[in-house]
Amino acid sequence: MVASILGRLAGKGVTKSFGQIKPPSRRRELPGLVDDTTSASPVKPPLQERGLPGLVDEMAPTSQVKLDSPEVLPLGKKYLDSEDIDPSKNTYEALGRSEEEILEHRDVNLPKFLKRDRHRNKTIEEAAKELDEGNISLEDFIRIKNQEKPLQVYQTIPKVDTPLDVASSLNKKQRGTPIVGLNKEIKEGEKVSSRFDINAYSSYDVYVATINKISKDGKSRLHAYSPTAALKDVSFKNNAKKSFKIASGGPKSPFATMEGTWRNIKPETLQADAQKLLDGGNINKLGEADKDKWTEIGFDPAARLSFYNRSTGDPIFKADEVIQIGPMILAKGIKKATPDELKKLNIKTKAGEEITYKNRGGSVMERNPYNYQPKAI
Repeated sequence: MVASILGRLAGKGVTKSFGQIKPPSRRRELPGLVDDTTSASPVKPPLQERGLPGLVDEMAPTSQVKLDSPEVLPLGKKYLDSEDIDPSKNTYEALGRSEEEILEHRDVNLPKFLKRDRHRNKTIEEAAKELDEGNISLEDFIRIKNQEKPLQVYQTIPKVDTPLDVASSLNKKQRGTPIVGLNKEIKEGEKVSSRFDINAYSSYDVYVATINKISKDGKSRLHAYSPTAALKDVSFKNNAKKSFKIASGGPKSPFATMEGTWRNIKPETLQADAQKLLDGGNINKLGEADKDKWTEIGFDPAARLSFYNRSTGDPIFKADEVIQIGPMILAKGIKKATPDELKKLNIKTKAGEEITYKNRGGSVMERNPYNYQPKAI
């Protein structure tokens, strides 16, 4: 198995850096990954997500929706101002579409025949399994990961999917929950959590935020779906053990969330604001710790143990503000990870080896071994 992994990479010209595989020690700390942080490059083909211009898509939408009559043109094509939102309407009424018409829109306009595992990397999954079983060294795994998926940033703002696209990417049961900007308005300052709906992006390449309301006792319940999210005082929640299982080829399940207080901003307005930030040079290209600028962050449980800075690979646990538009997540005021937070990234392999994230003197000195390219989130 190991020979096959390294053999495939031999054809890519990377075997010079491998050396001989060493037996794993029982406990190791993660080495500083200088090669991981030199310069995060813009995302390149072939991987592309809907809404990210200039990149090659696996399956582009076939055509724009054909509407039966001019009077229904606005319905489902744009989000509403606060005063125009009617929460008494269900999603079908607010869109002016029946279930059959929504399904027809999905079949005509959304990508077809997408491979649900298209974001996975089989070589990395095999290497993660070998690491878990103690058959390869951590150093070899890191080299494989860096070759297969180097750190990358997008440097472009996605478009906002229409209400009709969002509804079409959800299943019938989910369409019983309102959509922000269509038939739902979330109050400014409400405590919520946000996560991506796995099926919507896996099957239809539509990135929908599942918004849960968090009550005073900490309980969470489904609140709405939204194409965008803006939060303040944000905490990033995830489980490193679950991430490692996914890195080894395990199935995905929703467990990584962003929790904070809601900012009531219309989706199109939020997208325009983010574009202004990019055009004005207020989005870091190299992930500098500048409190007045925004930084691209991401989370891919098949590839990472935590939310991370997409330029440097550093794990992220808290930030002052977050903007999510489609697959892109921007954070401002990122907080330096504490030793207790970094301990949450510690994992133990099946072979009994402890893999830790090292922190010295309050600053991160060694990085997580899963700092490789995210899918487009």
